[in-house]
This record gives sequence, structure tokens and C-alpha cells, in this order.
Amino acid sequence: IIFLHLVGVVGTLLPVTRELTVSLTSVNLIISLFILLAHHPSSRRLIYYSLIVFTAGYLIEVLGVATKFPFGEYYYGETLGLSLWNVPLVMGVNWLMLTLAFGVLSNYIFVQRWLKVLAAGFGMVLLDGLIEPIAIRLEYWYWPNQEVPIQNYVAWLIAAVVFQMLFQQWHAKDKNPIAIYLIISQITYFAGI
Repeated sequence: IIFLHLVGVVGTLLPVTRELTVSLTSVNLIISLFILLAHHPSSRRLIYYSLIVFTAGYLIEVLGVATKFPFGEYYYGETLGLSLWNVPLVMGVNWLMLTLAFGVLSNYIFVQRWLKVLAAGFGMVLLDGLIEPIAIRLEYWYWPNQEVPIQNYVAWLIAAVVFQMLFQQWHAKDKNPIAIYLIISQITYFAGI
């Protein structure tokens, strides 16, 4: 995961490899999710949770693009690959990957469930704040006038907290050593760009 993200930073910053590197973003997300899942304690609940968050996260994006609710007015470019209903399928992967990683990280740091839920939810929103300006530049998605509305972050927080509540209900004791590397790699990638 660290290697993939470092290659991503260098490849994105070099003009000669930028287009190829950016076009492989969805592949990076899928590989990162599979590595994260491969190191997660397997259970039937993990399968159910993954299906719920992937589907719900994806459908929230579909709703958002179609109605401008709950995130505001935005639309996706072609950079993130295969789309259905004007939303790249990899957005479900992204919601699941971030929810799992931040949920596990909060398990390492906090004891009380409500603190875990809030910390993971706010962590996801802070990362989204770092991602947004870069995502616009890399043409992942577009906002009118390239301004991200506060509504987006509020909606992200609400969705993240709901997903984290379910995570803590089913996976309150789960540990996954890959989670911290994934979060640090994501921060490094977007901060590096």
C-alpha cells in the first residue's frame, strides 16, 4: 500500500506519467481495499458489512449526483473508470475502504464506542477535506466554480457516523495492522500532490 501510493505521488507529479498514473486510481483503490480485507479478521459479519457499506456508499453518491442532495451539486469525470448511473463503481470501494480503515484505527485508540464512532467519522471528513482540492485538479469529480460546499462535509460526516455505528456494532474489537498504513498512505498521497 505504501509503495502503491508513493508511486502514485511520483507518477502524478511527473508530467510524462501523470495521465497514466491518474487513470490507474481506481485500480489502486481496489488493490488497497483487497489488501485491507485480506488482513482483516474474516467473518460472515464482515461480508455483510462490506456489502452494506459498498452498496449504501455507492447509492448515496448516485442520489447526490442525480438530486444534488445530500452533498450539493457535483458530477464525476471519466478518470475513475466504469460508471453506472453517472457514478464510478469504485466510489463504493472508496466508502468501504475508508470506513474500515478509520473504524479499525479508532479501535486501537479509543475504548468507548461513541468516541470511536465520532473519531472515525471526523477522521473520514478531514481526509475528504484533503482529497477535495486534489480530486478536482485530477478531474475525479467537479463542483461548480470548483468550490466545495459545507453541505458536502456535513453529509460526509452523517454518512460516516452511520457507517461507523454499524462498524462498532459488529466489529468493535477488530484489529487490522494495514489500516494505519492505508490512512497514512492516503494522507501522504493527497498532501504530496
